Amino acid sequence: MKLKAFFNSLSPSQILVFWFFITISVGFVLLLLPFATVNGISPVDSLFTATSATCVTGLIVVDTPTKFTFFGKIVILALIQAGGLGIMTISTFFMLIMGRRIGLRNRVLLRDNLNQNRIGGLLRLLLDVVKYTAVFEGLGITLFFFSFSKRFNYDQAFWLSIFHSISAFCNAGFSLFSDSFIYYKSDVYINSVLAFLIVSGGLGFAVLTEIDLRKKIKWESFSLQAKLVFTTTLILLSIGTILLRLSEAGYFSSIGIRDEGTKWLTSFFQSVTARTAGFNTVPIGSLATPALMILMLLMFVGGSPGSTAGGIKTVTAAVIFLYVKALIRGKREVTVFKRKIKDEVIGKSLAIVSLSLAFIFSIAFLLTFTEHSFPFKEIIFETMSAFGTVGLSMGITPHLSTLGKLFITITMFTGRLGPLTIFMAMYGKEKRLLYKYPEEDISVG
Repeated sequence: MKLKAFFNSLSPSQILVFWFFITISVGFVLLLLPFATVNGISPVDSLFTATSATCVTGLIVVDTPTKFTFFGKIVILALIQAGGLGIMTISTFFMLIMGRRIGLRNRVLLRDNLNQNRIGGLLRLLLDVVKYTAVFEGLGITLFFFSFSKRFNYDQAFWLSIFHSISAFCNAGFSLFSDSFIYYKSDVYINSVLAFLIVSGGLGFAVLTEIDLRKKIKWESFSLQAKLVFTTTLILLSIGTILLRLSEAGYFSSIGIRDEGTKWLTSFFQSVTARTAGFNTVPIGSLATPALMILMLLMFVGGSPGSTAGGIKTVTAAVIFLYVKALIRGKREVTVFKRKIKDEVIGKSLAIVSLSLAFIFSIAFLLTFTEHSFPFKEIIFETMSAFGTVGLSMGITPHLSTLGKLFITITMFTGRLGPLTIFMAMYGKEKRLLYKYPEEDISVG
């Protein structure tokens, strides 16, 4: 009864934070077991790895393929799947299987976990989430197996296919290859499969459902959310690919990439993976500053609402852009695709971006005190990668101090749940005022 009363006293945001914390704690304990690793692992590294997997980040402090046993890798994979789908999504699905009634409170939690605005139709969306996850990950396993079976024996190829398919669709970035996918940098097939899974996982389940429901796809029939997701995703991938290709013209040749097609393939893949996946086909630490800045921008934006990806989300970035555009043009309303965006959505978007930037630079500031030996660009890149739950690194992650690892752990946790959710959880339940204060105009800017 006390436990039930405790949960009833929590707000939806607090419950989401609580369940992620519990999941990470379970993973932390399991990875500390002697048969989970080769020659053991420190508590800090275990906590870091469990958080990175649950928050589908992919930053690593130890080499995943050589440090962890098969059991340890299974634990990591389970954490990735749980973190990618969302704890409430999985728990509610099992409640449905067992025939239990899904109450209003659980529906509200599921709504927040799936980043939806309405409670109606959530259970159908939940089943679609599980269905799409099974279909895409199953397809990924099949496609990967065709390639991996040429290099590895069937058992090993099958295991590698399972791990990388789940990791890619959940935008986790964990790999069983010590050099990630650098070996496959010129392999169009593998790059295409990875990109397909990453983008699919980053679109958002609600958007994928809209595609599935339409036998004959018409642009006009899509929701505003879907239109913003598709448009912003296409723009980010296109601009990211072009800018990376132009900024690293000399670098590609220096690492042996002389074929023009491979240069464009590499640029495209890094543009895709920077949107919270974290796989890499080139050494990130060797990239020039302009390329790193492009990657940081892509990491900050991330994927789309209700997806397995992190970042501030594509729709948030689109709303901010449209709001600034409307201000410059002297318009009072923010419109796009013949629809007006609510003031509440604009305010929430501004809050998300403001809190995100403040949090990122606060962590980076603290890291400058604990990580004296690293240049600031490596620190800010690491922080941005952790917050966007990306997993790309310039190579400093294993060499961070204990305090530095804890700061990055907090950053991954905050980035996965969102700073707005974290602060709302700290504040508690919403307190509605029964009165209003008078408005007064002030000057800004």
